[in-house]
Amino acid sequence: TVEFFAIETLTLGIFNVWIGMDSITGAAQIATVAFAFVILLIVLEFYARGDRSFSDTGSLHLSNARVEVFGKSAFIFALICFLPVGFGFLIPITILATNVLKSSDLVAFSDVWRVLSNTVFVALIGAFLIMGSAVWVGSSAKMAQGKALQIIGHLCATGYAFPGTMLAIGVLACLSFADVFMQWSPIYFSGTIFALFFAYLVRFQAVGYGAVSSGLTKVPDNLINCSRSLGMTPHVTTLRVTIPLVRNAILAGFVLAFVDITKELPMTLLLRPFDFETLATYAYQYAHSELMDQASLPALIIICLGLIPVVFLNHVMQKNWV
Repeated sequence: TVEFFAIETLTLGIFNVWIGMDSITGAAQIATVAFAFVILLIVLEFYARGDRSFSDTGSLHLSNARVEVFGKSAFIFALICFLPVGFGFLIPITILATNVLKSSDLVAFSDVWRVLSNTVFVALIGAFLIMGSAVWVGSSAKMAQGKALQIIGHLCATGYAFPGTMLAIGVLACLSFADVFMQWSPIYFSGTIFALFFAYLVRFQAVGYGAVSSGLTKVPDNLINCSRSLGMTPHVTTLRVTIPLVRNAILAGFVLAFVDITKELPMTLLLRPFDFETLATYAYQYAHSELMDQASLPALIIICLGLIPVVFLNHVMQKNWV
């Protein structure tokens, strides 16, 4: 976005130094400054939150009473609610659909379906990896007696606070060390699909961990303690007690991770395997060349991929809550 609107930011500087000047060392130096600043903010937020808990063991749940409005007030409230939907969704959707319909280069759209399958594949696998890791880390931190695992869990979720370009440098450096260590074998990681999955796990672990930990804060500790006192191991407690109680949170985290991976651009652009495109990189390349008609179709598909699971999740949660 900032590149398209020609706004100089730190992340764009990292990208330009890495790609434009072919200096990953210079890009890493810029990224280090951003890394230190983000770490400072994360530490301040961690200590400000403290040990607050939001579990409710009482039987009384208060709900806000619905207020009926009519006439002019109802129209004004409806208009206010419509403004962000209209300007943030309906107008952009209309522009994109118009670009697709008036495009004369429909032959180029045939590649979109191959790119769509790539996007769904990496988004599904990445979301499963993220939620599996989030459930394991979140449950371990919940049942831990000390704060060591809780701190580790919070550190695992710090990747979302960092720019994707900066994380791509860290992932590439980590995988390069792994390739050197594994040079005696035919296995290598850099430039493969594994690099993307590893980057998604680092980047969006906070999405899954945040959803799981938010659900776990509403689970009273006495339920877990009761399960342990009945002889269940931590793994059995997680499978039979924790996961059923936070299944809505897990589903929400999965949907959010899927949507985030679908539209993720900088890390995918820098770490993808050769001749591997996702909808985000496909749309970016056309938009970068100012071919807006060709960029509109993959952009529309990204929006649809984001809307379908969100509508489904909303339906499931409303059904469960009712």
